[in-house]
Amino acid sequence: MQGDFAGAAEIVERTIDGVENPRQFQLSLIAGFSMLAGDFEKARKYAELHDPEFAADADPEVTAHNVANLIRYAFILQNQGENQRANKLLELALVVVRTLPRIGLSGHGIRDVQILALQGKTLEALAALRDAIDEGFRGTVASNGWPLAIDPYLNSLRGQPAFEAMVGELDDEVARMQQRVIQAEQSDNWDELRALVESS
Repeated sequence: MQGDFAGAAEIVERTIDGVENPRQFQLSLIAGFSMLAGDFEKARKYAELHDPEFAADADPEVTAHNVANLIRYAFILQNQGENQRANKLLELALVVVRTLPRIGLSGHGIRDVQILALQGKTLEALAALRDAIDEGFRGTVASNGWPLAIDPYLNSLRGQPAFEAMVGELDDEVARMQQRVIQAEQSDNWDELRALVESS
């Protein structure tokens, strides 16, 4: 799945042209789309407008609310050759991520896997992904806004047999989940699905 991320960034950028105080979600969208498009200069500009403290010399205060943005910012810095600062921010992010639940509305999904992959810690990242799947992780759209297939933070894992096997496992499980929903819709019998949700 690929999209016109540069075009999407430009569309959102036009909506804030001349706006004195753009909304935070608009700044975040432009930063994210630009990052996915590989325009790291623009991505950095809007990431810093969204979270000015990230650009300061002092270490930012990292919370559950800004940790995803910090990981994105570290990834942008890596792609601009600022590896030392990026690694420092990733370490700060990992400390916070490890205090958060993985699954649920407040869950971080696989942010630990993403951080470890960006740090080049392949074996640790793969082990964390295995743990995530075993705990019930099924996809990154809810936590990141993009599917696992295009997650740029995981590029260092692609081609690893263990990673590809786990991605295949996730794809198979999601397909089974979709099939169960289709069957429930066709039969108008949701009891089995309700039982699965209640037991999870």
